Amino acid sequence: MCNGSQVVLLDIGVLTAIWALVSWVRVFRDRQRVSRLLGGQYVPPELAAAFSRHPETMGLSGEAREVSVLFCDVVGYSAVSEVLAPQQVAEWLNGFFECVSRVVVRHRGTIDKLMGDSVMVVWGAPARSRTHAFDALRASLDIVRELETLNAAYLERGMPRLAAGIGLSTGPVNVGPLGSEYRVDYTVVGDTVNVAQRLEKLTRRYGVPVIVSDSIAEALPDVLFRELDTAVVKGRETPVTLYAPVGPRDEVDERTLAMLELHRSAMEAGRRGDWGVAGEGFERLRDEWGPTPLYELYLHGIAQVSGSEPARTDP
Repeated sequence: MCNGSQVVLLDIGVLTAIWALVSWVRVFRDRQRVSRLLGGQYVPPELAAAFSRHPETMGLSGEAREVSVLFCDVVGYSAVSEVLAPQQVAEWLNGFFECVSRVVVRHRGTIDKLMGDSVMVVWGAPARSRTHAFDALRASLDIVRELETLNAAYLERGMPRLAAGIGLSTGPVNVGPLGSEYRVDYTVVGDTVNVAQRLEKLTRRYGVPVIVSDSIAEALPDVLFRELDTAVVKGRETPVTLYAPVGPRDEVDERTLAMLELHRSAMEAGRRGDWGVAGEGFERLRDEWGPTPLYELYLHGIAQVSGSEPARTDP
């Protein structure tokens, strides 16, 4: 027969076993949930492994967080899809996705989703990051450079050139599961996402490959930016100041610094209504720096408000 102390020890052992089983089941379920939520994303392998070991760090219930969001979209996709066979279009697009994905993974971003001919990328979720704005910006500049390498390969194979626009914003979002009982994804939602997506669309208007929000420019004081405009993007009431990245302050040459200063002076002249000074500055920038579409846009605006027609470059 068991004495009282043996019964107590037996009860403690049973309770310990039950607690261990319940804990294991909870962890197993959390890990399964992490796997399901990340199933539609590409997360760097070391991060995915960490989340599987410690799913509580992922914020499965949703939370507010500061992140950076990048949208990258093919420019002129419809026109290209009309001249290539479907299999060639798929090959052409796969080259784009491979190029963007390689850069994103190198800079520790998370590919949130692929949407037709565009990519949404997040830094700061699911893995927290103190350098998410800088990493996202460096990735955007690397994408532009590596697409040129891709286009050289496309040219050799007789395939159309691929151009892309990139929009980038940083700020608060809600991070966590989103969906229904039929499909749930781990993603980010909020104004920051909307701004990044809208900025990507504006790259066509201003003739630059990358547009970032004022929040990115403010977060990276050691990087130089060229102010483009202040606009109200679709879906929000507060204006956003748009910038094009120039490069890290300590890597920009003297000529570029001079052109950037001329750009700032011309923009200031335009704000105070000094159309002559602004026009002269923009004409020089158009001819000596570019991109031409950007400064033609400014000169056209000056012509409309001042009633004068600026000199144009030869077609």
